Amino acid sequence: MKVGTFYSDVEVEDHSLAPEMNDSSLSSPLTVDQLVSHFGLKDRGFDSKQMRAIEELLQRNASVFSKGDNDLGRTHLALHKIDTGSAQPVKLPPHCVPLHLQQEVAEHIKQMQERR
Repeated sequence: MKVGTFYSDVEVEDHSLAPEMNDSSLSSPLTVDQLVSHFGLKDRGFDSKQMRAIEELLQRNASVFSKGDNDLGRTHLALHKIDTGSAQPVKLPPHCVPLHLQQEVAEHIKQMQERR
């Protein structure tokens, strides 16, 4: 088996969404300025020609970026396999959810089922 891995040369230290990228803006694609700001691309030392190329790329592909936690979907374009070598996969029973978190887990499961 093989593991499919996606490597990105853009690292985002703050994984929270920028203020302009909240759930209220889910109805429209992100703007190029929002994406450039969110990924901190202005501070990466690109020259103006490179920045124009990046902005054009982002413009063409703005619809592929998630705008929040509730707009993620499925894809058939990537396969994920885990290389276990010759070892059998480990089978463990599911972990028990602590009592004080069970309501929150139930709400998350309900939200995920509604998004299917």
